[in-house]
Amino acid sequence: MKKKSSPLLPRFGFTLLILLAFLLGIFLRTPIPGIKITPPENTPQDTSKTKEFAQGTYRVTLVLDGDTIELEDGTRVRYAGVDAPEKNQAYGLSSAKYNQQLVGRRDVLVIPTEEIFDQYGRVLAYVYAGNVFVNEKMIEEGYARLLVFKGKKPEKYDQLKAAEDFARSRHLGVWLEEWELENKDI
Repeated sequence: MKKKSSPLLPRFGFTLLILLAFLLGIFLRTPIPGIKITPPENTPQDTSKTKEFAQGTYRVTLVLDGDTIELEDGTRVRYAGVDAPEKNQAYGLSSAKYNQQLVGRRDVLVIPTEEIFDQYGRVLAYVYAGNVFVNEKMIEEGYARLLVFKGKKPEKYDQLKAAEDFARSRHLGVWLEEWELENKDI
């Protein structure tokens, strides 16, 4: 008489195989003390925080808002010392549109600051469209405010502060509401 094989053995073997694969995966991901594993030289890595960015002329392909643009190579540039309203805030769309007029689909000179990247991996820079200093122009026309981040003044602070004082004294753009609130009873 022929003995029937149990279906339990193949299921148990398959389960054991899965368990071993899982444990092996955990073991291989756990660092072993005293052993440092480095990737081969040609392994691609995220270098967004460590790569260099050279001053130069670049083509703007996208205006993201009033203080951020994207270049042809995909690099995002944040205007140093500039804080424009977001698109969903008052003057946000106007700011983005004005920025588009200044730099959209144009070649611009990008000069990175000493601290090249911000916390989002964007290049912090001073941008020139022809002879127009874009950072200054955005502030001077009231489409943005001067930004002092974590108490550190931008390298061109005095120039940007003068632009902000100009816009504020004339109640332009982002400064209009402040003036209206101060003078509502006049």
